[in-house]
Amino acid sequence: MLFFQNKLPRHKLYINLSSLVHSLFRIFFRIKKKNIKSIVYEKLQKLFNTKNIFTISSWRAGLFVSLKSLNLEKNSEILVTPISIPDQINSIVLAGCKPVFVDMDKETHNFDIEDLKSKINDKTRVIHITYLSGIIPDLEQILEIAKKKKLIIIEDISQAYGAKYMNYDIGNIGTFSIGSLSTGKTLASLAGGILIVNDEKYLNNLIFEMKDFQKEAKKNLEIKLNIWQLTISLATTKMIFNMLTYYYLKILSIFFKKKFNDPELKNKIYNKKLIKNTFYSNPEILRTEFPSELYFDLSNNQLEILNQTLDDLEKNISNMRFQAKLYCENLNQNFLKFIPRASFKFETNTYWHFPLTFNTREEAENFRYSMFNRGFDCVGYGLPLCNEIKAFNKFSEYLPNSKRIRENSIFLPLNGKLKNKDIKNTIKELNNLKI
Repeated sequence: MLFFQNKLPRHKLYINLSSLVHSLFRIFFRIKKKNIKSIVYEKLQKLFNTKNIFTISSWRAGLFVSLKSLNLEKNSEILVTPISIPDQINSIVLAGCKPVFVDMDKETHNFDIEDLKSKINDKTRVIHITYLSGIIPDLEQILEIAKKKKLIIIEDISQAYGAKYMNYDIGNIGTFSIGSLSTGKTLASLAGGILIVNDEKYLNNLIFEMKDFQKEAKKNLEIKLNIWQLTISLATTKMIFNMLTYYYLKILSIFFKKKFNDPELKNKIYNKKLIKNTFYSNPEILRTEFPSELYFDLSNNQLEILNQTLDDLEKNISNMRFQAKLYCENLNQNFLKFIPRASFKFETNTYWHFPLTFNTREEAENFRYSMFNRGFDCVGYGLPLCNEIKAFNKFSEYLPNSKRIRENSIFLPLNGKLKNKDIKNTIKELNNLKI
């Protein structure tokens, strides 16, 4: 039995609790810091070594305007991996294009290269790379395919801020690179996204497409997002998690397993008004238009929060790389064999998650419950398999490897805010487990 202070939660926030409290104060009183936008933009430009970087309401809005900026012919095909938010598909469809799902590789949680090659035809225009868990695949193969077939690269860097690949900085590889600033990201705000333009010939097009996303965020939306993040932050503080949250989850694990097994503990019931008017709850629907609340740029308050996470980013990345190295160097062979091969690249990855991918779902669930009973609330991918969502049936593909990755992956505790002793204690418990 572990002492209560050793229990570790599923959720992680990189926004300080004090920042969220100050944020609510600023929202109600509309306090503005002079030049905060120029301060944040200067830091982003330095981080990604580019002058052409913008903030926008969300990652999905960034993907939408990027595709629109390319002026592609109708039904141009966009190659994607299927583990993503549903609005990835909606962004592609609303931009007049067609998503084509590509199976994944268990060792990289990215494209299966052979399936990627087989999906390319004369309608293919874009390869959209998502770096799940901050793991960087062998990009040389993907870039070579793109060059040979004259395809555009768009990067989703949401889980890979600060990652590298050989001489490349992740974020500088695609024609466009897009990142989310949502809850739990190492760069975060109340909501939002960043958009990098690496090919200046599309810059004017992008600025034109972004004109509808220049409104000020509605006050009630900011309050709603702030309160939700405050709730998560409080529930996952060490004292409250160990005294209350863990036992709430314990009750769920016994009596409400479906709820407990949802990594994000979301309410899956969406009424018509919510589906129509919201974007951040990620309903599994095929949209005919984006909700009106999506059309905003970050407020000064949101920029203040982003500024704080920018200052903490380098330290958090360094801590997570060290934690990943501890896992790889100290886990016994029972678990090393389940670590994706690409996860051993300590100087390349940023380790937003550290997944073990088991052979079967039963193995993964048994492992998860064993860890939970020892105080470690480990979960897997909260993102759905978009190729299996009913609303997207016309784009459906059978992707067996992706299904195994989605269902059989469990994340070990890893967080820039954790201490090394937390990881060492996790390793000790893991090595004592029999699977």
